[in-house]
Amino acid sequence: MSCKICEAAIKFGFSNDDELKRLQLCYACKFWWDRIEMVSNGDTFEGNRVARILNNHYIVYPDQPIGSGFLGFGGKEFVIRFRDGTEVTTHNLWHQGAIPERFRSYLPNNADFVDTRRTCKCRKKFFPMVPEQTRCTECVLSMGRQRW
Repeated sequence: MSCKICEAAIKFGFSNDDELKRLQLCYACKFWWDRIEMVSNGDTFEGNRVARILNNHYIVYPDQPIGSGFLGFGGKEFVIRFRDGTEVTTHNLWHQGAIPERFRSYLPNNADFVDTRRTCKCRKKFFPMVPEQTRCTECVLSMGRQRW
């Protein structure tokens, strides 16, 4: 049996084998087919916002207290601006993968990352380690004492 989208042979051995047979989709095409359904659900997955940025698919999960489990990207902060104008800051962003070319017309980009870097006096861009940091790490270390 071949996938009706990519024509690859459908491999079985997954928990959703019956569904793959019924839809005549391989596992990879079924994965992206499910992401297309998220668009029709208001770009949400289980109540969480879905972001598509630079042809990559992400799910924005709520922040969790440190030590309560795994965080996407190790808890790194991301600021995302959706095309509807809303902005979300998250420390729990999960990457779902690059959207294959054949699905991009169904999964258009709906957001952008906001650049939260600061510019040092030396003109180098950096991510602040503490809120009051105004200089890049190299400039701070060259000063001999840690003065942000």
